[in-house]
Amino acid sequence: MPNRKGVLECRFVTLKPGADNLWTRGIPFLYCPVSHGEGNFYCSQETLRRLEENRMIAFTYCRDDMSPASGEYPYNPNGSVADIAGITSSDGKVLGLMPHPERAMEFVNLYDWPCRKERLKREGRPLPSESMNMQLFRNIVAYFR
Repeated sequence: MPNRKGVLECRFVTLKPGADNLWTRGIPFLYCPVSHGEGNFYCSQETLRRLEENRMIAFTYCRDDMSPASGEYPYNPNGSVADIAGITSSDGKVLGLMPHPERAMEFVNLYDWPCRKERLKREGRPLPSESMNMQLFRNIVAYFR
């Protein structure tokens, strides 16, 4: 469905895993771009109940502190029901995800990487070459090995 605000959203959002499955293992959060005008996930209350019962909600939109977005813009950028950003098939092997983690797989792809880089340097920590989003793809490769 079209975004609740009726405009193209093109920026970064924070996603929280909604279930432990082959896609979300070892992922505390994703920080990735959205770029869409039709990203509003909608389903009936019956379907939502089934998604929740079967642990098929893979990712939800959340605030930077990992608390629920509670439908609030800009944390839930499109008005998706229950803050849903991604769901899986019932067997967990197929993922449907609206945001685009593939657009920020390297550390320098994160929009705020200069600030993150400076903070890590001041803390004496090494600079990563990959972003946290790469784990999503590592998980699926590991599954098929």
